[in-house]
Amino acid sequence: MSVKLGVLNSFFRRKKFELVPHSHWQALDRDVDYIRAVDNLQSNLINYIRRPCRSIDLQPVDEDGNSILEVHIHHDALLEKLWKYLAIALIHRDDCNIDAFRIMHIQLVPQVMSQLERALRTKRLKTLFLHDNNFGWDGIVFVAEVIKANKTLTALSLNFNGMDDLDSAIQLGEALGGHPFLESLSFRHCTFGSDPMTLRAIVTACRSVKFLDLRNTDIGSEGAATVSEFLATNPLVETVNLSTNSFNALDAAVVAQGLSTNTKLRILYMSNNPVLEDGKKALLKAIFDTTSLNAAAASNHTCELIFDQPQSVREYASSCIMGDCNTIIFTSDLTYYFLHFHQYRSNGNVNKQFHRSGHEQEEKDRVCHP
Repeated sequence: MSVKLGVLNSFFRRKKFELVPHSHWQALDRDVDYIRAVDNLQSNLINYIRRPCRSIDLQPVDEDGNSILEVHIHHDALLEKLWKYLAIALIHRDDCNIDAFRIMHIQLVPQVMSQLERALRTKRLKTLFLHDNNFGWDGIVFVAEVIKANKTLTALSLNFNGMDDLDSAIQLGEALGGHPFLESLSFRHCTFGSDPMTLRAIVTACRSVKFLDLRNTDIGSEGAATVSEFLATNPLVETVNLSTNSFNALDAAVVAQGLSTNTKLRILYMSNNPVLEDGKKALLKAIFDTTSLNAAAASNHTCELIFDQPQSVREYASSCIMGDCNTIIFTSDLTYYFLHFHQYRSNGNVNKQFHRSGHEQEEKDRVCHP
């Protein structure tokens, strides 16, 4: 053990940490669940400061460690010393070799992020999850700097945070574009603002990403165009989730244009989008175009589409009359059905054989929910 580590360990062991008194939170009109959650946050911070750790996981929890989903912990000046001590421990203690860092439903302010950024620069993170942290442009810059310093990072999740500042989005895009191993990227429930260049700066930089989650981001028609252009470049991405984005039939047709020239995408989620029949048909045609033998041969046979209701799409799929169709997945009420098309020719006639089987758990296991 180094002298520095020994001194720090001794200091943190002797240091008497006192929790913020309940009267402080009561004066701020915080309820019982909030006070319980902030008490446990302080206790967890103290444990991470005092003991060796391989991961940091901070979120509102009760005494049993169960998440309190209704609570969001706001920043308070009385908590700043604990954040400072955590950063010091991460920087100087050799036994704090963390590879996962998660902070969820806790506000992060610039002074705290500045301390954490210096600490995380010294690590070899594989996972960085920051959810619902109420940060602005400075939070995006913080993430970009951590990404640049951690070339080992494979999973980044920024769910429920604002991403609507163009300048910081460009910095994040540059960090993503220069990263060799990042495979999973989630922006679920993020806001990208009214400037389409914000989303474009981030998405087009995802060179190594294999899973991209844009659920509930309300990216609109311009976002559909951005995703389509991205898919048309045939990137490495294998799964894209565009569920619940209010896409209409025209938006689906735009996405289909990019999909038609893509050969690497394996799964495209379009659930809970009012794309109607025309939108579904455009997407299916991009995968398997039956207008001619040449069109069928040139179609993308690798991607599985996931919608809400199977009936109308099944009717369209049953009209396919040539070529081998790919597997199409339909979802409804958490039941997953595989609709396989097997064609064979007999006496010059085209016949079809349909098989349908449930694969709920198999498909659940395949879907990443960071």
